[in-house]
Amino acid sequence: MSEIRGYLPQDREKAAAVFLVGMIRNHPFLPQELWLERYRRLYRTQLSEDSTLLAEADGEIEGMLCLGNAGEITALAVGPSCRHKGHAGALLAAAKARFCPLKARVYTENEEGVAFLKGAGFSVEGESVDPDSGHLMLEMVWRAGGE
Repeated sequence: MSEIRGYLPQDREKAAAVFLVGMIRNHPFLPQELWLERYRRLYRTQLSEDSTLLAEADGEIEGMLCLGNAGEITALAVGPSCRHKGHAGALLAAAKARFCPLKARVYTENEEGVAFLKGAGFSVEGESVDPDSGHLMLEMVWRAGGE
């Protein structure tokens, strides 16, 4: 079982590494260079005490979630060896406790990610094209009570 806690500056390297490895593993349809650029951006500017939650088990960071403005999930990743252990669900529950509605964008090709969010009560409210990759993304939203 994971403990959800806030991000601390000393978590930067491990949290960013979980992001990079998780994203490359879950998005084989995208070039690794795209994730390397996003990793650099995340490492430099997106990880913060105000917007990042971590899943920790046995003293190790096993998952991370970044929140942007107005309850938008900008990153959700779990390390490959930590998958299917409840870390992503626990991170999502913590984010739901902070924001309603909660929004996420997920690549249509990421079928596992789409299914995970739908199983967590998110619904598809639109589509957009990711300007960095040209791939189609679903715009998904969760509202308390399924409103």
